[in-house]
Amino acid sequence: MSAAPDVRVWRIALDPARAPDADALAELSPRERARAEQFYSDDLRFRWLHGHVATRRILAEALGVAPAVITYGEGASGKPFLVAPGGSGLEYNYSDSGELGLLAVSTVGAVGADVEAMRRLPELERITERFFSVEERTAILSLPDAERPSAFHRVWARKEAYIKAVGDGLAHGLHRFAVTYAKGDARFVQMDGSREEARAWTLAEVEVPSGYEAAVAIRRPAVSIEVLDYR
Repeated sequence: MSAAPDVRVWRIALDPARAPDADALAELSPRERARAEQFYSDDLRFRWLHGHVATRRILAEALGVAPAVITYGEGASGKPFLVAPGGSGLEYNYSDSGELGLLAVSTVGAVGADVEAMRRLPELERITERFFSVEERTAILSLPDAERPSAFHRVWARKEAYIKAVGDGLAHGLHRFAVTYAKGDARFVQMDGSREEARAWTLAEVEVPSGYEAAVAIRRPAVSIEVLDYR
């Protein structure tokens, strides 16, 4: 029997046309249900609900508990973590964009996940100048115009996955570290000028449908990752 992977990543389809059923909604906390009511449109509300129901159900299955038993807390920068049941050692991170959610669950330490729906970016050059490292700006802006949007979203997803793993949010400074931009080649180039620290991390590209880019990051030099579709 093969060993369980260190990190499991679920791709979650977020249906904007229908709400989860009553049983699924009952699994959410009062705070989650109140948060859902703040969305100004049904499609945004339904996508959010589907992602959070799926997150609870996936975590519940991994922990061997009912979804409603799970309790979350928040770190200083708003990153959620498991409060109950305690002592499991599981870490998780959830991201959504468009009609796709991404949930990473780790047994070997803090993990970050990010998915980005590609969109038109007339301000692409300005954003890269403001937020990206010199290495990343140089690489992306040297590409033909038609290739820049996909490279930009790929870099953005990889950088977001890292800062979500660290738990500092955007306060960490996206320009302080550099990642690769090429499809199929997800790596850290440097962190605060250190290539040694970059080698202490794993950055992995997650295969997602056309029109999206996604990545996970974890501070371990070698991890096994399994990607699954939530159904």
